Amino acid sequence: MIQNRGGNTEEAEDIFQEVILIFYQKVLENELTEDNCNIGGFLMTVSQRMWYTKINRKNMMERHPFSYTHLRSHETRQDLV
Repeated sequence: MIQNRGGNTEEAEDIFQEVILIFYQKVLENELTEDNCNIGGFLMTVSQRMWYTKINRKNMMERHPFSYTHLRSHETRQDLV
């Protein structure tokens, strides 16, 4: 999905790892179970949101390079779920 939308293999692998960590956290916290979650849908949705957030941040930083330097990926990770 990421490579089809302009990303490269390294970016796809990074997002995959982040998504798996989020998934694991949600399972440990009992927020996701087989009964209340389509696992494939969850993984795809979070992956898409992370990718679009990364692209939007990159575009903002290109337009306003000094305004967004304080943002870190871990600060917005929970906003994606």
